[in-house]
Amino acid sequence: MIILGICCSPRKGYNTFRAMDTCLAAARAQGDGIATKLIELAGMDIRPCQACGKCKGQLECSIQDDFASLVPILSNPAVSGMINGAENGVEDDDFGL
Repeated sequence: MIILGICCSPRKGYNTFRAMDTCLAAARAQGDGIATKLIELAGMDIRPCQACGKCKGQLECSIQDDFASLVPILSNPAVSGMINGAENGVEDDDFGL
């Protein structure tokens, strides 16, 4: 089992990252067979979906950005849990909502 932490804070390595790292460490401490991965989105170029539909036919996006590097991780069948941190803050900052 893999538990995936996605840190969406625009500040790389700060409080949200530290809190998520602590949570994932606690999950790993629950026993063998639990792996974790923490991804920080800060500094990545991830643009909004254009609803073109390309991903419906194949696991590929028409937008050439850093999201392509995340697809193998997000589509891994061993990933059975996710923790999102400060997701709303990134959306608000990036898109002026």
